[in-house]
Parts: sequence; C-alpha cells; structure tokens
Amino acid sequence: MFRAIFIVTCLMICPQSLLAQAEAGVATLSGVVLDPSGAAVPGAKVRVQSEEMGTRRYLETSETGLFTAVRLPAGRYEVVVEKNGFKSIRRVGLVLKVGAVLSYDVALEVGSSTETVNITAETPLIESTRSQTSTNVDERLVRDLPINGRNFLDFTILTPGVVKDPRTGDLAFAGQRGPSNSLLVDGMDANSSFWGQSVGRAGFRNPYSFSQDSVQEFQVNTNAYAAEFGRASGGVVNVLTKSGTNQLHGTGFWFFRDRAMNANTFFNNRAGIVRQPYHFNQFGGNLGGPVVKNRLFFFYNFDGQRNNSPIALFFPIAIPGDALSQQAGRELSRYLTPYSIGQNNNIHTAKIDWNASAQRTFSFRYNAHRFTGVNYESPGAQSSVDHTGDTILNTDNITATHTWVLGGNKVIDQRFVYLDERNPSTTNGDGAEIVVRQSGVTMMTFGNANFLPRFVNQKKYGVVQSFNWNVGSHSLKFGHDFKFERAQQLNSNLFFGQYTFDSMADFTQRRPSSFAQAFPGAGTSGGNTFPNADEYAFFAQDAWRVSQRLTLHLGGRYDAFLYEGNQIRNQDANLARSGFQTGVMPRDWNNVAGRFGFAYRLDRSGNHVIRGGAGMFYGRLPGLVARTIQAQNGLQVKTLTLTGAAMPTYPATFPSAPNVSGAVPDIFVMQPDFSDPLTYQYSVNVESRLARDLAVTVGYLGVNGVGLSRIRDVNQSGTETVQARFADGTPIAVTRRPGTTSPIRPNPAFGRITMIESGAESTYHAGFVQVTKRYAAGLQFLASYTLAKVIDTNPDITSFIPNSGGEDVKLVNDTLNPDGDRGLGDANVKHRLVTSVVWDIPFAKGLNPVLRTVLDGWQLSGILSVQSGRSFSARSNVDLNNDGNRFSDRMAGYGRGTIEGPGLATMDLRVSKSIRIWKDSVTLRLVGEAFNAFNRANFTTFNQVPFNYNATTRVFTPNPTFLSRTNTGDPRILQIAARITF
Repeated sequence: MFRAIFIVTCLMICPQSLLAQAEAGVATLSGVVLDPSGAAVPGAKVRVQSEEMGTRRYLETSETGLFTAVRLPAGRYEVVVEKNGFKSIRRVGLVLKVGAVLSYDVALEVGSSTETVNITAETPLIESTRSQTSTNVDERLVRDLPINGRNFLDFTILTPGVVKDPRTGDLAFAGQRGPSNSLLVDGMDANSSFWGQSVGRAGFRNPYSFSQDSVQEFQVNTNAYAAEFGRASGGVVNVLTKSGTNQLHGTGFWFFRDRAMNANTFFNNRAGIVRQPYHFNQFGGNLGGPVVKNRLFFFYNFDGQRNNSPIALFFPIAIPGDALSQQAGRELSRYLTPYSIGQNNNIHTAKIDWNASAQRTFSFRYNAHRFTGVNYESPGAQSSVDHTGDTILNTDNITATHTWVLGGNKVIDQRFVYLDERNPSTTNGDGAEIVVRQSGVTMMTFGNANFLPRFVNQKKYGVVQSFNWNVGSHSLKFGHDFKFERAQQLNSNLFFGQYTFDSMADFTQRRPSSFAQAFPGAGTSGGNTFPNADEYAFFAQDAWRVSQRLTLHLGGRYDAFLYEGNQIRNQDANLARSGFQTGVMPRDWNNVAGRFGFAYRLDRSGNHVIRGGAGMFYGRLPGLVARTIQAQNGLQVKTLTLTGAAMPTYPATFPSAPNVSGAVPDIFVMQPDFSDPLTYQYSVNVESRLARDLAVTVGYLGVNGVGLSRIRDVNQSGTETVQARFADGTPIAVTRRPGTTSPIRPNPAFGRITMIESGAESTYHAGFVQVTKRYAAGLQFLASYTLAKVIDTNPDITSFIPNSGGEDVKLVNDTLNPDGDRGLGDANVKHRLVTSVVWDIPFAKGLNPVLRTVLDGWQLSGILSVQSGRSFSARSNVDLNNDGNRFSDRMAGYGRGTIEGPGLATMDLRVSKSIRIWKDSVTLRLVGEAFNAFNRANFTTFNQVPFNYNATTRVFTPNPTFLSRTNTGDPRILQIAARITF
C-alpha cells in the first residue's frame, strides 16, 4: 500500500515531505474530541476556517476521536465541532504560527446539535505534541523590535543554541558552522548553494535579501527537527512571508541615520580621526487585500535602502620604533585615505493567494532583489580603496505552491522554486595584492584584491511534493524533494599576483616572505567553471498519537548529493600512486537518516510537557568546493606559491607561468572515499505554563558531528625538532617541516596538495532556560540563557585561496596531524543571555481625553545581548612549523582555543509613539532607536601573537602588542523613523 501511494504521488509531480510535526511554511492543528466521560468521539464533523482569508478545511474524527489538519497557512482560525447528540462547539481566535504543531482538544456537552457553545478561550500556550526544539519569532517581535540593519535573520540569535558564526553573515547552530544551515522561505529552499549562505548572501555581501516588512513570522529549528527538513547538519530557519487578507491593509515607512546622530568609533577616537560622513535612508511600504473576498488575495512590498558608510583606515597596532619600520609607516600612510562603502538595495515582493475551492488552494510569490555595493568587496580599516571593488547582486526568487485536499484525511502538497542569482564583482586596483604584516597582524593591504574580478551565475530549480494521510491515530506524511543547480563561476584568484611581507621593516627593504600567482591553462576554460549539482531526497514519517498524553514521531530520510567535477586529470604518477585524481567529485550513496521524537503531557491539560528527540542530519557542500576541484588541478589553473630566489622582483609579476626552480602548482583534490558531513542531534526539554501567558522551558541540546568537512595540505614531509629559546634564555623545542625557505615536498611536482576530506569531528553540549511571555496586557517578552561548550577538530570548508590570510588561517596547525587541533571550537560561546521585550506603556489609563491623546500609544522595546568571549588560539608571527602556511601556525606550547576573547554586551532600544490619524484605521508611528545604546566598545579581534620569532637567531621575544585590541563592533548608532499603517 505504501509503495503504491508513493508511486501515485511521484506521478503527480516530483514530491517531498512528511509528518505532522513542524512543517515548512505552514502549520498543523490536531486534537481529540471527547464526550463528558472523557471517551473518544468518532465520526464528529470538524470545520477549520481561516478568519482572515475564509479558507475552509472539513475533517472527521477517527475511531480514536482524533482530527488532524495539516498544511494550514499561519493565521487566526475558527474551529467548529459537530456531532449528533451533542451541542456544537465553536471556537474562534485560534492562532497558528508558522511551523506550529498545535494541539486543541474539544470536550463536547450533551444536547442538541442545533445548540452552539461559543468559546473565546486563548490559544494553548504550549504545543503539547511538538517534539523538536524550536522557537517562533512572531509578527509582533519582527515588527516592533529594533534590529540594526533590518535583516530579519538577525532575530534568530534570540533563540537558545544560536550565535553569530565567525564567518560574517552566517549563523552557528550548536557549534556547526554557517554552511551547515538551511533557510526556507514559504516552504522552499532560499539558499545560495554556491556560497553556502542565505540567498543573496544576506548580511555578508548585502544587508538583506528579503524585506523585514514582507516577513510575517518565522520558526528557528535548532535540534531534532522533522525529516521534511534536510540538507542541513546544523539548523533550519522556516520563514513565512505576508499575504493579503479580506481586509485591505498597508504600510509606508522611512528610516534615517546621519553622522551627527552617531558616536565615533573607538579606534577613530584613539587615532584622532573625527566622525566620518555617514548617511542612511531606508524607505518603502506594502499593500495587501482582497481581489475577490474569501477567494483571491494580493500582497506587494517594496523596500529600498541607501547607505553610505565611512571606512577610516589606521594601523591596528603601534609601529615598531626602529628606522626601517618607521620608514614603512610613512610610506604606507598614503593608503590611509578614508573612503565610503555604498549599499544601494532594492527589493520587490509580490504574492498572490487563491482559494480555488474548499479542496484546492494556490499561492505564488516573487521576490526580486537588486543590490549594488560600492567599494563593497574586501573593505576594512586595513584595506585601501584600491584593494576593494563593487559588488553587484541580483536575485530572482519565485515559489509556487498547491494544496489539494482529498476527502477529510488526505492532503497533497506541491511546491516549486526557481532561484536565479547573478553576482559579478569589479576591482578598483591593479597590479599585485600587497599584504604587509607586523607581529602576525595585517597592517595594510593594497593593490588588486586576490579574488577580484569575478562573477557567479547560479540557477536553481526545485520541485517538492508531500502526501499526507491521517489513518486512525497516525498522521503519515511522505514524499521527496528534487533540486537542480546550474552554475557558472569565473574566478581570478591570485591571477594578478600577491606579495606578503612579514614585517614593516621587510617592506621597507622590499623583502617579501612569499609571492603567489595563478595562471589559466592553455586550451582550457581557465578560471571559468561549472559547479552544477543535482540533489535528491526521499523521506517518510509518522506522527502517532499513542494516547491523549503521548505523541511519537518516527521517520527517516535519504539524501543523495551529486556534484559535478570535470574530465581534466593531472597525470602525475606520484599523485596517482597516492590515490588522488584531480577533477573528481566522489559520491556518497549512504545518506540514510533516522528521526525520532516524543512529546508527553505531564498533566491532562497540557500545561506541563516533556519533549525530546534524536536524529541523523546530513549536510551538503557549497558549490565553492566543486568550483575549486574543477579549476585547481595544475592544468586548468596553475597556482604557484614562491619564496626566495624564485620570486620575481617586487612589484613585478609573471606574464605567464615561469619555468624556475620552485615554480610548481598548488592543487586541490577530494578525499577518494569522501563522505557527506553528518551530525547526530538529540535534545530533551521540559516546558511548563507558569501563568496565563507565561511559560518556561528548561532543556538540553546535544550534537555530535562526524565526518565533517575539512581542508588540509597533505604534500608534507615528516617533522624535525630544532632548539630555540626565549629572550630570557629559557629553552624551547620547535617542531617544523624540513626545508630552508619553504618545506620539502614529498611530491616535488606540486606545492600544496590540498585535500578536502571528511575527517573532522565536533561535540556540542548545552543547557538552556527560555522564558516566553505571550503578548497580553501590553507586554511580550522572550528571554533565554544558554550554557554551552563546543569542542571540535577545526571543521571548515571555506578556505580555497592559498596564501590568503583570510582563508589560510582556517586550516589546521599541523596538516599531517589534524586531530591535534582538537580544542574549543571557533563558534564556542560559553555563556549567552539574550532578552527581548515589547511593552505598550499604559500611561493613559484613567486620564482625561486631552492627556490621553498625549500619553496614549507609547511603546518601549529592546534587545539585551550579553555573552562571554569566543575561543582563540595563540598565533605565530611567521611560518613557525615551515609548512608553507604562516597564518594557521600556533605558538609553540599553546593548544587550540586556549585564549578567551573579549565578551559582548549590547543594548538596542526603541521608543515609539502611535498617533491615530483617522479613527482606528490610519495610524502614524514615530520611532526612535538606539543600537548599542550605551556605546560599549565590543572588541571583535585582537593581537593573538604572544612572541615574535626570529628564525635566524631562533629567539622568541615577547610581543608588546599581544592581546591589544585591533577591531570593534559598531559604536552607538541612533536612528529615527516614521511609519504609517492603515
């Protein structure tokens, strides 16, 4: 029977999905109908109707009295229950949130069915049948909380187990790095698969790709979520955009900032730099309503941002006092000219919802995103304007959904997504990139950035279908999800050359420590690659209402990731003997994952619930991996890293690949038996209703990562030990690779042979307390405290440019002993407290009409974030272990992650006043916001080099700038706004 139904759904389109647990883009409502004795009532008629759009769903209770309505759009509902011999029950105002699994049990009263009992009781505060650990950020929080930059994804850090990832723009769920997560918008994939980030690279290359004002609400799935959600070994963010309703409604908004309203930065003040010119405008609005009442609805939102942000350049640490270093400071000071980065962002969102009949509903949403970032490629306080370039990011995201109700117990859900992302980038500079460092800290970078110019074009097609079948006390759901990615990428990594100087004095003497340059291969497509991918997923799950108190979720999922390599094979014999083939993307066919969850009511009313779950979760690789494997084979692109006499004379570069000693290419290969990253997630928590609108959750989150992706250089020889000493004469042994100016390579035909492997591991344990107050009496808040620990062996899959400080630092210290990097993870945050509050201040109660007009309508909201520092490693100022990578070397005698960085504490505040313009239908809200209201200097980086090493004398000298701060987050920023709502 199962196989026959599955085949039928496959024929109807290409399916996906499963279970009445959290659902992508929609909600689930279930319940049990009971008679006065507490016995189940089979055959009762249940009608579930949207109060906002008129959508109806007709159900009938099973022999166990159970009804389940799956794939309901989030919103307010009316529920009517009828059964001969009993009074009808009519329940209004039942609120379903996106991804919610709400249980609403109905107790019938004996009487005539013509009699109706009207109930206006509140929506159950606790989801008593949900098993996964998740948090909903509802419409009020999205609308009323202050958020710097207005990227709604930043609200995810209000939830336990989620922190900002060390890679800008990413989130870390349970210690898993950014590419491990998935973003779903309206139930469909909204990920930039090539970059391993959200669509449009929101928060990294542009401020946001979906307007905050187009988002109704979203759900953050942290641990042990349903098998419908996949392609993520970390977390899943489940977003719902707004729709039109039977009432015409709309908004218009404008936000403004200026230099005069902001504090100066910490480092500007220290360097005597005045506040730089700054202008910020964000404007737009939306309109939604009925075309045909109860049948056809529209919604449109426009959001524009014009943001010119200043970049003031400075040397992050003091220049040494010797004459050579001082001369370098004077020479480099010409690059300290300030410049601005511009963010010109335009977003259009249009949505149509159609209730074709009681059985069939359709929805269509189009999101067009156009972004131009002026000087937005690689800007920074140590990056000159000629080291930057412009970013162009245009995305078109289209989703279409169809829900088809078959009788009272079967639902077919069909979804389609089309994503087109175009991302060309220009360069301001020419000539080689020049990196000048001092004591392991980058002092200044100028010239052509090592990865510019470039472009990425990617198109994604996805088709999803699920079949939902309620049988007795079981809610079955199964289907599959197909996605096809077609991408083209032109990268010019190191095509224009790169010089690195390890000290200011070395720069004065034009004595670089290394030079790197890449060359396109004759007769090949060079840096032009086609990292296509096909992804297939199948899954099935059962939500089993074992009893009125116990619900079990059982399921499984299968994922296949097929990445495209190329046919260019480097024929080096030693490479073949090592088992490596260039251009090959191995395929892992073993991605079978089980899921289990339970929810148990500790009392009959469901005011106290214990829930938990466990499962296996496979992640995908970003297209960057396939791109690199296609290009970096020593033939299509030949990347050379040279030292000593093999380098050209500064600042010259090679017109073509040189034939000199040491001019051998760096290549990338896949581990032959590579497997896709996998995490085992498990959680348990207890949620209790303490008061009418107040609940507290105490829980545990655990994640074990196995076979996580990591990158390391395997073309290394054994080690040797040399004796060195500290400046006070204390001896110390230094372990290094044999060689003089560069390591001796076992395979002399290549420099680095960088292998992408599945050898890293991680563990995460966290306890959390979350307090939720639903909006009532003018007050709503969400607060959580998390105590967590991440230990891993340095999993990172985003390092693809050899000799780049920003990427080489992600590699392990000892590439032949990668597990020696076991330590506190880069995303480790031991303590984190975050609280958000929305308070409608009751100033006007009991006052006369005049005072009421003045004092009514005030609201105060804010977000408080306090967390301990991240874990950092003590670094070396030179390539201490002589492995050809100076950026990942740890200082001798230090383990990984043994330095706790600066903590973070920030308060964002909003004060607003609502003014009625026309009765209760048109309202003007005036808003004032303060981000980092107390102007705390939240330092983000510092000098991690405790000693400067002289390789000639073999002496470690204390570094006077060790632990000195080198960068900080935003100072206090003030913003004013006006919003009109009707």
